[in-house]
Order: sequence, then C-alpha cells, then structure tokens
Amino acid sequence: MNVPFKTQLWILLLQVLSILYAPSHLMPLFTLGLRTALVLDAGFSESTLVPVYEGVPILKAWQAQPLASEAVHGEIASLLRERGTVRTRGEEVHRLKEKKSVEISDRVVEDIKARLCFVTR
Repeated sequence: MNVPFKTQLWILLLQVLSILYAPSHLMPLFTLGLRTALVLDAGFSESTLVPVYEGVPILKAWQAQPLASEAVHGEIASLLRERGTVRTRGEEVHRLKEKKSVEISDRVVEDIKARLCFVTR
C-alpha cells in the first residue's frame, strides 16, 4: 500500500484532519525535545547510528554495525548461566552452573533487557 493511498484512506474514510510522516530516526528527538543528537537504533541483528543536526538527519554520515540486541541477548544469557543463582522452594540458593535442569527462557532475558538496557539523556 503506497503512502498517497494510505493518506487518502485516512483523510476520506476516517476523517483525519492532518497527517505527519516523519523519519523514524527523528522520533526519539521529538519526545526528548532535542533538535541535535546522535540517534542509535539498536535492532535485533543490526545497530544504526544517524547524526541529526537541527532536525535534519545527516544521511551521508550514518553507520551500521552487526552488533545489536541479539548479541546483548546472548551475553546476558551467558552471564546468567555463569554467575546467576536460583532459589528453590526450600529457600536454598544454588548457582545456575550447578543446576543443569534450570533453563533460562528468552522471556526472562527480554525482561532484563527491557528493564536494564534502556539508555536516554
């Protein structure tokens, strides 16, 4: 579905008064009230860095690296396996290294990333 068609659909059928299409790398700046910044977008398999000056992305200077959330996910899981502890119902504390039957779920690692790996101003 192309952008002009989507715009017409929103305006005619849903009676939207106005629509703003903004580049995704500018959106974090809007929420923080900034006009100039380095915007780091860490995806699952790739991170991109886009400098923005006075609200204009400098596209010639953008960079991408294959180091992103997937690598952070693996590192957190590895650290949990090496150094983590688990408390059993009997209130005994065991190291995860010793408990081979304990599996670290992706959901737990995602929760840790969401709570502890957010960086802002």
